[in-house]
Amino acid sequence: MTELVCRTDSLARIVDANVIECLESKGLFQVVPDRTVLYPGGGGQPADGGTIDGMKVMGIATRPDGGVVHVLERPVSGTVRIAVDWAARLDFMQQHTAQHLVTALAGRDFGWKTIAFHLNQDRSDIEFELESIDPVDLRRLEDTVNDAVIANLPVTVSFVSREQMQSMNVRSRLLPEGLEGPFRLVGIEGIDLNTCGGTHVSRTGEIQVVKVLGTERLTRGIRVFYAAGARVRRLMDVLQEREAELGAALTTGPADFMTSIAALQAGVRDSQARNRVLRARLAGLIVGDLLRACEVDGIAVHHEDEPDGDFLRQIAEMFRAASPDGIVFLTAGVTEGLFVLAGPAEKVSAAGPVAASVLDGRGGGRDGIFQGRAKSLSLWADAVMAIREANF
Repeated sequence: MTELVCRTDSLARIVDANVIECLESKGLFQVVPDRTVLYPGGGGQPADGGTIDGMKVMGIATRPDGGVVHVLERPVSGTVRIAVDWAARLDFMQQHTAQHLVTALAGRDFGWKTIAFHLNQDRSDIEFELESIDPVDLRRLEDTVNDAVIANLPVTVSFVSREQMQSMNVRSRLLPEGLEGPFRLVGIEGIDLNTCGGTHVSRTGEIQVVKVLGTERLTRGIRVFYAAGARVRRLMDVLQEREAELGAALTTGPADFMTSIAALQAGVRDSQARNRVLRARLAGLIVGDLLRACEVDGIAVHHEDEPDGDFLRQIAEMFRAASPDGIVFLTAGVTEGLFVLAGPAEKVSAAGPVAASVLDGRGGGRDGIFQGRAKSLSLWADAVMAIREANF
């Protein structure tokens, strides 16, 4: 069995240990020391990273017999020094203790039941058994949590028997049947007492700050995303950089961002409206030419370099409205692109698949319009000939 120093002292960063086993497996070495400062993961908290005698621990896991396996690239023996990645450890301590605070205060003040939580690398989350969350209540919860952080309350670790725990106000008793303990309890003075095997700060003030980042609707409830400690500072760095970029792009200060964006949106809407009018006029001019060509040749043909399917469809519909008995064949693109055949429904249904086959494409349609994609637009003249043969 390996002694987990972090169970009694989450602040421990380095320990000296004796190697019990060192076995090779698939080119790596599974090392089991008699004690370790690394948390092997569990209870919703990821495993620690760290080193043994300066070598990176590539993986860590607990065996059924209580031995903690540390995976290394090279073998070790005798006495070794195990060091935890302290920055990552502190980060997870801040997130985990913040989760205890949020869960306990959400239950106490709002009656929200926590059903799961995840301590992720970028942002953490708690799942509540709720239909919805009022943003006002969420803000009140965030304020209450940060009041507890500022109060710098003691965070304690204790070990008790099952009998002792039954008489205590412990928040979670979801323990495996047959497990006799001792059970590890993590307490936050005046707020929470919970069964937990993870690492935590020693006082709530070490969390620094907790920020709610948003919510997500789930089938079984609401997920609340949050960040604590140094993650909040990193988040602020990102937001400040983004704010500076927006300010440069909008040529204004943060207070005027929304005004500038509203003006830009209005300008876009006006431009889109003018563009629709101009496109309709252009389509009308093209249709005029197509109608004259159709009178002469029986089939009108038009090509656009830009593969704009909506524009082709607009031309086809305008043409059909002006000449129900005429046939128009439209293409768009360079070597590959789009095609539209429009005209009397019976003629189009017969000629459309033929044209698609000639153009090495595929498509479909109804009500006198057949459209699709083509891989060989250079064969458009052959397609026109095939349309003629299918209809005349």
